[in-house]
Order: sequence, then C-alpha cells, then structure tokens
Amino acid sequence: MHPVATKLLEEHIEFELDALTGKDLQPALRAEVGRGFELAEQLTLNDLATQRRCVAAFKRLLVKAEIPQSAGELVVSLVLRFARHVEDAGLDVQAAIRRDRFLELVELAATLHEPRRRLFAELFNQPLYGDLISSLIYKALVNYLVEDNLISQKVPGVGSMLKLGRKAATRAVPGLDATLERQLNSYIKRYLPSLIKSSEQYVERIVTDPELTDRLSEAWPDIASREFAGMAEGVDPKDVERFADWGQGYWDELRRSDHFSEMGETLIAHMYELYGNEPVSVLLDDLGITRSMVSKELLAFAPPLLKRLRASGYLSELLRRRLAPFYESEAVTKTLGASLER
Repeated sequence: MHPVATKLLEEHIEFELDALTGKDLQPALRAEVGRGFELAEQLTLNDLATQRRCVAAFKRLLVKAEIPQSAGELVVSLVLRFARHVEDAGLDVQAAIRRDRFLELVELAATLHEPRRRLFAELFNQPLYGDLISSLIYKALVNYLVEDNLISQKVPGVGSMLKLGRKAATRAVPGLDATLERQLNSYIKRYLPSLIKSSEQYVERIVTDPELTDRLSEAWPDIASREFAGMAEGVDPKDVERFADWGQGYWDELRRSDHFSEMGETLIAHMYELYGNEPVSVLLDDLGITRSMVSKELLAFAPPLLKRLRASGYLSELLRRRLAPFYESEAVTKTLGASLER
C-alpha cells in the first residue's frame, strides 16, 4: 500500500468511527429514516420482493427449518418463569382486565347468536353428553324404584326387599335385576334423542342476551378476585414440559403438512393482491408504522450498540476490512503517484 494511502486509510477509519459514535449520529439517523420513508412512497411491495420470493422465504423459515430441542426448552423455561412471577405477585383477574372492559366483552359475546346456537348444538350432541344423561336418568329411576315409589311404600315387604340391594334382589328372584336394567336402558335409549333436543332447546331459551349479561355481571366480583396462580394449581413443571413436548411435536407435523404450505401461500398471495402494486408507504400506514416511531426505536438501540462495538474494536476492524481493499487498489496507487509527481 502506498504510504500516503496508508495514512488516508487510518484517517478515513477514524472519521467513520466518529461519525458512527459521535454527536452527529442522531441527526444523521433521523435524516436517513426520512429518506427511507420518502423512498417508500416511490417503491411498491413488488419492487422490494416478489410474491414468489416471499413464498420461498416462508417455506425456508417456517416449513423446512429444523427447530432445535433447545428452543422448546427455552419456551418451557419462559413459561415457568412467568408462572413464578404471577404466583409471587399474587395477580388476580381484575389486574388484567377492568370491570367495564369485561362487561363490554360480555355484551359483545351475547350478540353472537348463531355461534352460540352452534356451540350448544355441538355440546349437546356429543356422545359424552349423551352418556352422562343416560347415566343420570338410569340412576334416578333406579333410586326411585328402590326408595321413593308408591309400590315400595304401600305394598308390605316390597320396599324392604328392594332396599336389600340389587345383588340381594337378584338372589331372591333370579333375573329380576338384569330384566329391570335391560328395560330401563331400552327406555332411556328410545327417548334419549328427544331428551337431548329438549335440553338443548331449554338452554337456548333461558340463555337470552339480558340473562347472560346479568348473570356474568353478577359473577364479576367472584371472577375478579380469582388469582391466576390458583387457576394453574396442581400443574407442576413436568406437566408444562410434557405439554411443550406435545406442542413441539404437533407444530412439526402441522408446518410440514400440505395444508399449512397452502395456507401460507394463500395469505401471501392475498397480501400481494392488496399491496403488491401499492407504494410501500400505504402498507406502513395501514400497519401504523410512522417515521417518528422508527426514529425513536432506532435512536434507542443504535447509538449504545455502536459505541459498544467501537470499544470492543469490532467496528474499526469492520471498517478496515471494507476500506482497505480500496486504498490498496492499483487505481489509488496510480492516482497518488501521479499527484505527487506534479
């Protein structure tokens, strides 16, 4: 390297270091943000990146990328730390949502008539609900026959015999218990669909908008005072780890499925339908991203980071790697040689 070029390189590096870490940095960053937003008014989303390129990035980052086990362990660690914080702080529901916001949510939920109807229909037509109703009716009828019906009360000896229990009754009159159970189950099975439909209609009838709002409003004091820590009582760290393992396994299966890829491509295509040929500034406006917001965050992080990089020596080495090839070039050597010969 020419001796003069060596001197110029060192002075150039020092100049850039002062520019990146000195008092002129903040106005320079604000100016660059302003120019960036001016450019956003001229360039479209398609100018920055094509739809095809975005789809490829989506598949690289979300579909094909391997997620290390350590990532799942980090999530578990964060969840457990959050849970400890909630428990130590004694946070309750009203710390997360005010009463007026809760009531607004209740009123909004009350207006969702069709989703509510479908929810009731799904719940009441689940096999589990049918089994529950069958069991309750069967036990109620057996209890009535054993203890509370008029026959057992009025006919001498019948009540005493029935109260001996089902096994004793079977021994006394072989086949009585099995016959009774078969008849009861047949009766319940025959009328179960109409019973379930009636219960569904009954709940729909009593859960009116005012009724739902009033009941949940009355329940607010009890809901508000419940601590979040108590809601997770009985869930230990091992439970969280098991759920995290299941969640990571499910996520791996989901993201590698054809449906997930199709969904991602559909969403990206929709984004480009809306903004592909629009200036990028339109998208930024719709997302609420402003010049002042970007400047504020950039100025909060960039200056201390650059100062730390300078103190560590990394910034000067980076500048040297970028600038030295120019000052070592033949063009600079010839220029300096010609200038000194004059």
